[in-house]
Amino acid sequence: MPKWPNVDAKYDAEIEAAQGNADQVEKLEKQKANEKLKIQKKYADVNFAIQASQIIVNTAVSVMKAFSELGPIGGAIAGALMTVAGTAQLAVANAERQKVKKMTLQGASAGSAATGARVATGLESGGSIDVEREQDGKRFKASYEPNAGAT
Repeated sequence: MPKWPNVDAKYDAEIEAAQGNADQVEKLEKQKANEKLKIQKKYADVNFAIQASQIIVNTAVSVMKAFSELGPIGGAIAGALMTVAGTAQLAVANAERQKVKKMTLQGASAGSAATGARVATGLESGGSIDVEREQDGKRFKASYEPNAGAT
């Protein structure tokens, strides 16, 4: 489990103390975002290892069950299909891991066309974030209003 609450508490207190100094607040918010991103990247490997072991165990159990229920011929065919499905699940889990590990605070992946979660830095009242459109890869700045639509 990521240790975000500790990071949040630490930086929120420092940000609160720095109110009135916009440069210091912005610097602290960037440090907070960097710290969270480092934690998220660290846990990407751990999460992948957990997912991979679960996928491997589930695939093995399914293959054994197919052999016991369908016999050697039907079980072999079903087992092969289940192995392919398990391999595909591993590929998806690894792709997600790689996406997390390549995320940057600018919102673009480092050296890859894959996109990751965007981290918005700025004041509570809003700011701007870098956005990359999925359909054509065009990048632009978008205004960020966290309270937009709130009633």
